[in-house]
Amino acid sequence: MLPSECGEKYYFIQHYETWGGKERVDKTWKLPLKKIVIASWLKKIASEMQEEAVLVPNFVEQNNFFVTKPIKDRTPTISMLYSEHEIKGSNLGIQVLKMLKNKYPNVHIKLFGVFEKPDNLPEGTMYYQNPSRKVLRDEIYNESSVYLFPSVSEGWGLTATEAMACGAALCSTDNGGVDDFAVDGESALISPVKNAERLFKNLERLVIDDELRNKIAVNGQQNVLKLTFDSSAHLFEHAIDLA
Repeated sequence: MLPSECGEKYYFIQHYETWGGKERVDKTWKLPLKKIVIASWLKKIASEMQEEAVLVPNFVEQNNFFVTKPIKDRTPTISMLYSEHEIKGSNLGIQVLKMLKNKYPNVHIKLFGVFEKPDNLPEGTMYYQNPSRKVLRDEIYNESSVYLFPSVSEGWGLTATEAMACGAALCSTDNGGVDDFAVDGESALISPVKNAERLFKNLERLVIDDELRNKIAVNGQQNVLKLTFDSSAHLFEHAIDLA
């Protein structure tokens, strides 16, 4: 521990990282530090541990992620982040995308990520490795009618908020990280984690029901427009002032 003259000590919590061992992680949450969390589900965990935590939600880079193509004019195009980390649920996502492509061959699929293009993608999938923010905004998110978010657990759904800010309707698992901006049936369609059939059904609904897709996309965009840098900065400053 640093001495007291170094100032107040904070624990900035962005996930409940129990995959390396829950007992070890829980001990860190019990340390005598001022705790700041980025999501409501993390604040709930702190409360269950009888620990105080201040909620400071993440923000969307509004100057980088915004609508450039009208939401109502979009053709069926699904985008998704690809990751080799199991917790991101990419294998489930690819399984569901294959199911969709088999039933609706004219659907377009766009994946992106830092990893090499995997070999098991649906036929015709476009893959972008390390896309720039501009490419991510204009060629992926804004060309997407739906953003698929199949994670097992998320501290905060960063790419989900980016896609929503660009007008894509969110089809997500109930991974925790979307709780602060996604409401099932209103600003997203949400299914249980690791459930391919339920995730596929929600994705299919957004593909075949343009009125539903448009409603989800518009409501979602309005929700994430509230997640500004200024708002997060103000809450963060307030959290420090509470110390």
